[in-house]
Amino acid sequence: MPQINNIKISGDPRLLRSFFTKSALAIPFLFILPTLYLQSKSVWITSGMVGGCFCGFLALLLRESVRRFEEALAKIDDGEYLQKWQYTTTEWKNFSQQELQRRKKRSTHITKRTIAISCVSYIVSIFFFSQEKDFVAISLVIGIVTIFFIALTIFIVRYTENTWRKNNIDVVDKDTLTAFIAKSFVVFGKEYHNFEEPGISLLKTDIENNNLVFTIEIQAKQKAERKLTILIPQGQINSAKKIINTLSRSS
Repeated sequence: MPQINNIKISGDPRLLRSFFTKSALAIPFLFILPTLYLQSKSVWITSGMVGGCFCGFLALLLRESVRRFEEALAKIDDGEYLQKWQYTTTEWKNFSQQELQRRKKRSTHITKRTIAISCVSYIVSIFFFSQEKDFVAISLVIGIVTIFFIALTIFIVRYTENTWRKNNIDVVDKDTLTAFIAKSFVVFGKEYHNFEEPGISLLKTDIENNNLVFTIEIQAKQKAERKLTILIPQGQINSAKKIINTLSRSS
């Protein structure tokens, strides 16, 4: 049976839950510090508590994602999946170069959108606090927070892209050259995707250019679609068609 529990997988919700848990503890403390030197103490205290509670709420929500992730690992170890594919190094090398270009385009789009939203939020926040006595200090802090948020987003996007490059191009091993496909999740190389997360649904599955493509709908303020591209090994077109039929019946 495949053992996957000891493999470091991108998309592991346990890492994100740990980040939000630590942020929930740190943010209130960081926002309380300015009350020692500045006025508008209630603004700082309220902002810190709201920020901390929000991160704590996100960490709480991720409990279900962690449970689903651990269940997915258990199913893989027990052989409960639709298909397991193995790739040759040559197949993977050709695919990964194309996939890297797709990911770079997506990273650029996310970065531009984040900068635009952050700038608009900064302007609105400055207008909201324009009558405060500590307006200059508050605007400076908001500006630092905005820059930090943009920098954090860029870091996460680049880190994710570089991690994918490291796991799939720089270092290719037997764990990279494997895909597990189930009804509710996919582990492709060292990357995990679950189609039963809140706000996420699988719209359709198709075959495009010898790839099995999952079209995923992300429901936020505006619905968005994202494609997950999985390489079909040579001679496995029929098994890919069976996966599509199975997922179509279960949806």
